[in-house]
Amino acid sequence: MIDIEWLVEHKSLSLEMKKKLEASYTEFVLKEFSWVSEKFLSFSVKLCDKIEIQKLNRDFRNKDKMTDVLSFSIFSDLRSHPEEAEVFEDIELGDILICEEVCLAQAKEFKIEFFEEFIQLLNHGFLH
Repeated sequence: MIDIEWLVEHKSLSLEMKKKLEASYTEFVLKEFSWVSEKFLSFSVKLCDKIEIQKLNRDFRNKDKMTDVLSFSIFSDLRSHPEEAEVFEDIELGDILICEEVCLAQAKEFKIEFFEEFIQLLNHGFLH
Protein backbone atom coordinates (compact mmCIF):
# COMPACT_ATOMS: atom_id res chain seq x y z
CA MET A 1 0.00 0.00 0.00
CA ILE A 2 1.23 3.47 -0.85
CA ASP A 3 0.05 6.61 0.82
CA ILE A 4 0.80 9.89 -0.92
CA GLU A 5 0.75 12.99 1.24
CA TRP A 6 -0.73 15.54 -1.16
CA LEU A 7 0.54 19.02 -0.31
CA VAL A 8 -1.11 20.14 -3.52
CA GLU A 9 -4.06 22.38 -4.21
CA HIS A 10 -5.08 22.82 -7.82
CA LYS A 11 -8.45 22.61 -9.53
CA SER A 12 -7.12 19.89 -11.87
CA LEU A 13 -6.25 17.57 -8.98
CA SER A 14 -9.50 16.26 -7.56
CA LEU A 15 -9.70 13.71 -4.76
CA GLU A 16 -10.72 11.11 -7.33
CA MET A 17 -7.61 11.84 -9.44
CA LYS A 18 -5.38 11.62 -6.38
CA LYS A 19 -6.86 8.21 -5.47
CA LYS A 20 -6.27 6.97 -9.03
CA LEU A 21 -2.66 8.14 -8.83
CA GLU A 22 -2.15 6.36 -5.51
CA ALA A 23 -3.55 3.13 -7.00
CA SER A 24 -1.29 3.45 -10.05
CA TYR A 25 1.80 4.06 -7.95
CA THR A 26 0.92 1.16 -5.65
CA GLU A 27 0.65 -1.15 -8.67
CA PHE A 28 3.95 0.12 -10.11
CA VAL A 29 5.89 -0.20 -6.86
CA LEU A 30 4.58 -3.70 -6.16
CA LYS A 31 5.78 -4.78 -9.62
CA GLU A 32 9.19 -3.18 -9.19
CA PHE A 33 9.79 -4.06 -5.55
CA SER A 34 8.06 -7.35 -4.73
CA TRP A 35 9.57 -7.40 -1.23
CA VAL A 36 7.50 -4.37 -0.21
CA SER A 37 4.13 -6.11 -0.51
CA GLU A 38 3.72 -6.30 3.28
CA LYS A 39 4.99 -2.80 3.96
CA PHE A 40 3.38 0.60 4.08
CA LEU A 41 5.08 3.08 1.76
CA SER A 42 4.60 6.82 1.67
CA PHE A 43 5.93 9.89 -0.06
CA SER A 44 4.84 13.50 -0.29
CA VAL A 45 4.02 15.63 -3.31
CA LYS A 46 4.06 19.40 -3.04
CA LEU A 47 3.32 22.17 -5.49
CA CYS A 48 5.60 25.10 -4.80
CA ASP A 49 6.34 28.46 -6.37
CA LYS A 50 9.36 29.41 -8.46
CA ILE A 51 11.11 31.18 -5.58
CA GLU A 52 10.97 28.11 -3.34
CA ILE A 53 12.09 25.67 -6.04
CA GLN A 54 14.99 27.91 -7.09
CA LYS A 55 16.13 28.20 -3.47
CA LEU A 56 15.97 24.42 -2.99
CA ASN A 57 17.75 23.83 -6.30
CA ARG A 58 20.50 26.23 -5.21
CA ASP A 59 20.79 24.86 -1.67
CA PHE A 60 20.76 21.15 -2.53
CA ARG A 61 22.07 20.97 -6.10
CA ASN A 62 24.24 24.11 -6.33
CA LYS A 63 22.20 25.28 -9.34
CA ASP A 64 20.89 28.80 -8.83
CA LYS A 65 18.00 28.54 -11.27
CA MET A 66 14.40 27.42 -11.45
CA THR A 67 13.53 23.88 -12.36
CA ASP A 68 10.30 22.01 -12.94
CA VAL A 69 10.65 19.19 -10.41
CA LEU A 70 12.93 18.19 -7.54
CA SER A 71 12.91 14.91 -5.70
CA PHE A 72 14.49 14.14 -2.36
CA SER A 73 14.85 10.43 -1.74
CA ILE A 74 15.36 9.00 1.72
CA PHE A 75 17.21 5.96 0.34
CA SER A 76 20.04 6.09 -2.16
CA ASP A 77 19.02 3.13 -4.36
CA LEU A 78 16.28 0.75 -3.26
CA ARG A 79 16.45 -1.25 -6.47
CA SER A 80 20.12 -2.19 -6.01
CA HIS A 81 20.15 -2.20 -2.21
CA PRO A 82 16.72 -3.20 -0.86
CA GLU A 83 18.32 -4.19 2.42
CA GLU A 84 18.53 -0.46 3.24
CA ALA A 85 14.77 -0.41 3.80
CA GLU A 86 13.86 -4.02 4.54
CA VAL A 87 14.40 -3.49 8.26
CA PHE A 88 11.63 -0.89 8.45
CA GLU A 89 7.97 -1.77 8.87
CA ASP A 90 6.89 1.47 7.18
CA ILE A 91 8.99 3.16 4.51
CA GLU A 92 9.04 6.88 3.78
CA LEU A 93 10.38 7.21 0.24
CA GLY A 94 10.91 10.97 0.24
CA ASP A 95 9.49 14.16 -1.23
CA ILE A 96 8.67 15.40 -4.72
CA LEU A 97 8.30 19.14 -5.31
CA ILE A 98 6.78 20.47 -8.51
CA CYS A 99 6.94 24.13 -9.47
CA GLU A 100 3.39 25.22 -10.29
CA GLU A 101 4.45 28.13 -12.54
CA VAL A 102 6.82 25.97 -14.57
CA CYS A 103 4.24 23.20 -14.81
CA LEU A 104 1.65 25.68 -16.12
CA ALA A 105 4.13 27.16 -18.64
CA GLN A 106 5.21 23.75 -19.89
CA ALA A 107 1.60 22.59 -20.23
CA LYS A 108 0.89 25.65 -22.35
CA GLU A 109 4.07 25.11 -24.40
CA PHE A 110 3.18 21.46 -25.10
CA LYS A 111 -0.51 22.31 -25.60
CA ILE A 112 -1.69 19.92 -22.91
CA GLU A 113 -3.73 20.28 -19.73
CA PHE A 114 -2.07 21.17 -16.43
CA PHE A 115 -2.94 17.73 -15.03
CA GLU A 116 -1.15 15.95 -17.89
CA GLU A 117 2.04 17.95 -17.36
CA PHE A 118 1.74 17.49 -13.61
CA ILE A 119 1.64 13.69 -14.13
CA GLN A 120 4.71 13.86 -16.38
CA LEU A 121 6.62 15.80 -13.72
CA LEU A 122 5.37 13.56 -10.91
CA ASN A 123 6.53 10.46 -12.78
CA HIS A 124 9.86 12.09 -13.56
CA GLY A 125 10.37 13.00 -9.90
CA PHE A 126 9.25 9.57 -8.68
CA LEU A 127 11.70 7.75 -10.94
CA HIS A 128 14.59 9.76 -9.57
